[in-house]
Amino acid sequence: VPTSSVDATHGAATDAIGYSYADDPNLMYCSEGLGSEGTYGSLWLDSCGLSGGASGGPWLQPGDQLGSGSIMSVNSWGYTSQPGMGGPNLHTSSALCLVDNAIADPSEDRGLVQPCGQPS
Repeated sequence: VPTSSVDATHGAATDAIGYSYADDPNLMYCSEGLGSEGTYGSLWLDSCGLSGGASGGPWLQPGDQLGSGSIMSVNSWGYTSQPGMGGPNLHTSSALCLVDNAIADPSEDRGLVQPCGQPS
């Protein structure tokens, strides 16, 4: 089970997991050193071959293809003309709070998600 979001470590081995439309229904992954994409300021996996449909899949550091490790980003976007996958740094966003809340309460009946920092 993935743990809470951690700050992204550039250059560290990072595993991205997702269901690419082109390879559906197979769960796919890529594993490589974490970089950054200057145009949009995103975290970047340069050679990742995940494609449309993989959005929202976790990026794990340190990770393995079985889904263990800490979530530090998610599949978010890529160029249509070249490989690569971009994603936000969850540690530096309000998404960290939502990840922590989801891990703390993995029940099936979540109802409405409470804003972070607000009483439930």
